Amino acid sequence: WSWAGCEGKKTKVTVYSDGETAELIVNGHSYGRKKTKEYKAVFKRVVYEPGTITAISYDGEGKEQSRTSMKTAAGATELRVVADRSTLQAKTQDLAYISIDLTGADGTTKSSEDTAVTVEVDGAGKLLALGSARPNMGENFFSDTHTTYYGKALAVVRGGDVPGKVTVTVKAKGLRAKTLELEVI
Repeated sequence: WSWAGCEGKKTKVTVYSDGETAELIVNGHSYGRKKTKEYKAVFKRVVYEPGTITAISYDGEGKEQSRTSMKTAAGATELRVVADRSTLQAKTQDLAYISIDLTGADGTTKSSEDTAVTVEVDGAGKLLALGSARPNMGENFFSDTHTTYYGKALAVVRGGDVPGKVTVTVKAKGLRAKTLELEVI
């Protein structure tokens, strides 16, 4: 729920829910309950404002089933780099998927920001691919530089044939680089 420059503009919000109805709340203001159809409740003409958006799912008796919230990213933009594993098996096709996010200081993804990120892999592994879901981007997945999409990108690293450390460094212009280590065993 981070759309810098869209403040005060109306948008459509779709809530995905298996409940009978869903309610949408933005900064304490309810946009009411809508009946779900094919697991979706569509709220038209929602005014975007920074803060918190909450979706609540209700069963057929009006009892709350679940709720989820998203908040606007706060603070200066920084890189968050997280690997799905810390070790890789040597001499295999074992892969580590490394999530790259542009976040606010609070850790919330800044979905309205995109920038080119460069991934450097040193040691006992190699970068296999780097990309995002950006359609028609004209960038090569085998390059070490790629533009994020809605503040996100994904790098794929494979361990080599020899055990050792793998150092992965992610850089973006104007942001502090982030480094993480993997181990090939």
